[in-house]
Amino acid sequence: MKQYETYKDSGVEWIGVLPEHWRVIKLKFVTEYVKTGSTPPSDNLEYYSNGNIDWYGPSDFKTLELGDSKKKVTQKALIDGKCRLFDEGSVLLIGIGATVGKIGITNRKCSSNQQINAIKFKSDLMISTFATYYLDSIKNIIVSEAASSTLPIFNQTQTKELAISHPSLKEQNQIANYLNQKTAQLDTLIAKKEQLISLLQEERTAIIDNFLQPKDDWNSVPIRYLIMGGYLKQQDGNHGELHPIASEYTENGIPFVMANHLVNEKIDFENCKYISEERASKLRIGFAKEGDILLTHKGTLGRVAIVEGLSTEYVMLTPQVTYYRCLKGLDNRYLKLFFQSSKFQNEMKFIGGEGTTRAYVGLLAQRNIVIDFPNEINEQKKIVEKIDFILNINSDLINKFSLEIELLKEYKNALISEVVTGKVDVREEVLVQ
Repeated sequence: MKQYETYKDSGVEWIGVLPEHWRVIKLKFVTEYVKTGSTPPSDNLEYYSNGNIDWYGPSDFKTLELGDSKKKVTQKALIDGKCRLFDEGSVLLIGIGATVGKIGITNRKCSSNQQINAIKFKSDLMISTFATYYLDSIKNIIVSEAASSTLPIFNQTQTKELAISHPSLKEQNQIANYLNQKTAQLDTLIAKKEQLISLLQEERTAIIDNFLQPKDDWNSVPIRYLIMGGYLKQQDGNHGELHPIASEYTENGIPFVMANHLVNEKIDFENCKYISEERASKLRIGFAKEGDILLTHKGTLGRVAIVEGLSTEYVMLTPQVTYYRCLKGLDNRYLKLFFQSSKFQNEMKFIGGEGTTRAYVGLLAQRNIVIDFPNEINEQKKIVEKIDFILNINSDLINKFSLEIELLKEYKNALISEVVTGKVDVREEVLVQ
């Protein structure tokens, strides 16, 4: 793409060079205010019941343009001074927590909780949409500068001191419109590929269901009888005092697997926490070994993975994860596939009330679920081989589209960064009206 004629050093490491006629300015000089939100007392229904004012929390930040908030507050909450009203066009920045640095812009007056800083830009100096794209492009800078003790924090003062590139209003407007158009095109492509992945995942379940349709000579047995008969062992992770705490995490040792570490039917060991072997040896209750099937049963229901490729004797589990160990008569890969079937998944959702924050299927409740399987373990293995052959083709397509999505997202982020810092010149780009 075309570049500007001349550049100069911005004096800011993450910006690098910028066009000669641009400048860099601290955010506080182009804003009317930077305010932090607050939370009205949750036990006062007058502040929430039939509320019509958007009250944003981190979970509402799905896209750069914020839509309806999950929770809303009433006019009384504002009158009583229990929360602040931010102007239309304010840019919201998450300043506390795991999602620190995420950005959103509003098209209406709104409020937020105390994790969020609201930024109102001076309309004669800065176009909010341009600033939104800029702040989104330096999210990694904000994350790195957030105080990282136990809880990342990026406060009002740090927000005001941020350096921001500052072309003319005319250029800001052209850049904002250009990025609106280009990112919308990229988002459409990404959404189409995500839809294809969703269809392929539905196909996976249909394939599993088809092969696991029980025959007349199959067994249909509740899990509790398989446990009582010595076919299966079942155990969840460490509870209470036997649960490791953050101060006990180490660089290496025994992997501590949480529900969110079960990703795409595998364990995400790269993002696991670790416990020293000495400490772990005193907590030995919820320990899974090579070949065990893991199942999430609290919060997020029904994620499945087999423990594979261990460099340690075992892994530790949180109370949200159950392990099943096949002792006799059951193939672990067959059981994993059955746990992925719609019959099993629907039963988990029905029992646990998926979709609520308290979705839960305890060990005893799991034991009531019926498993269908051929009596001969060799027949189970043959079924697994047939399913795996077909699913491998399916997985290749999912991986292909997933990679394409990642590349599109990387291109989108790079494009935004290059445009808002003047690495490319879009002043003469023709935009679709």
